[in-house]
Amino acid sequence: MVNFYNHKRALQTIANKLSAHIGSGDKAHLPADRQHAGFMTPDQLASLRQSLGERTHLAPKTDIFKLAPGNYWGSDFINSSEPSGSLTILMIDVSQRDDGAKQFVEIESYTGSIKVYTTHTNDAGVNDGAPKSWTSIDRVITLWEGSVSSSGAVFQLTDNFWKFKKLRITTDNLNREKKIVDYIPLGGFVTIGSHNLFDGNPTIFSLCEMRLQFKNASGSIQDNIKTDFEPGRATPVTSGLLQLTKIEGVM
Repeated sequence: MVNFYNHKRALQTIANKLSAHIGSGDKAHLPADRQHAGFMTPDQLASLRQSLGERTHLAPKTDIFKLAPGNYWGSDFINSSEPSGSLTILMIDVSQRDDGAKQFVEIESYTGSIKVYTTHTNDAGVNDGAPKSWTSIDRVITLWEGSVSSSGAVFQLTDNFWKFKKLRITTDNLNREKKIVDYIPLGGFVTIGSHNLFDGNPTIFSLCEMRLQFKNASGSIQDNIKTDFEPGRATPVTSGLLQLTKIEGVM
């Protein structure tokens, strides 16, 4: 014999059974962990999305050093390398060992420049090994390579020089001295000096000076001079001039 229930009673019975389900609602099932299958919490979903490359936006005045491991972005952070109130958009990566040591990586979105801060404390809780500051990681690109020395020589760079915080320039004075020096162009100009002392006679030497000018992705040698010195005499010469061999952009 079939028992019939009216619709109202049937729906109420189902509702009662659902309400009786242990932990019904948002917490109806335990979240997944390393030992158990389950459902994701909002925090677990955010962690998964970060692991796939998505970054979580942070409000201004967020303290970077208090962030949990993950990938973030935003501006005007506390404990950033940028000054307070800065609108520079930063991407922040936080990694952590199981003993609590952390590493923070700060990437400037516009230029791609990278800075790192490491907290590695001893048993007394002191950050004694790592520098207590943000440190820069140089990213270097070759803008030009060759060999030129003549005044008026023009060379083309692979990118605009002003995109870089400094230029790393290699020169050769043709006397076993290859010099690699970082320069910050002032108004697009760089002056490079070199000297050579003659073996066995400290009163005889040469001085070289090269002046470069940069305009966007173009460069030129404005002047390149060499003077030989000996007691009582200074002689300008046109041979053995300083050679420009490489220009790199440093981010």
